[in-house]
Amino acid sequence: MAFASGATFRGPVPQYPGFVDQAARLWTLDPEDVPGALAQIEHLRSGWDLGPALAAVACPTLVLAGELDPLVAAVSTRELAAGIIGAS
Repeated sequence: MAFASGATFRGPVPQYPGFVDQAARLWTLDPEDVPGALAQIEHLRSGWDLGPALAAVACPTLVLAGELDPLVAAVSTRELAAGIIGAS
């Protein structure tokens, strides 16, 4: 993981010992989870669409996305927010 490697990470490591190791564990896929993760990706790629149901969301909604998210394009995140009435 690029952001957690000691050579490239420039975060508050001295103030928070163990931060890089903890972040690496959070962002690492357990090998036992690989079959389930692959099944989820295949399900999404097959055309799974909740778009029509988004208008039924009846609570305040904040849609967040990572600028460098490798799985969900920014345009998809904007479409998600646009489908939820009052989402920001």
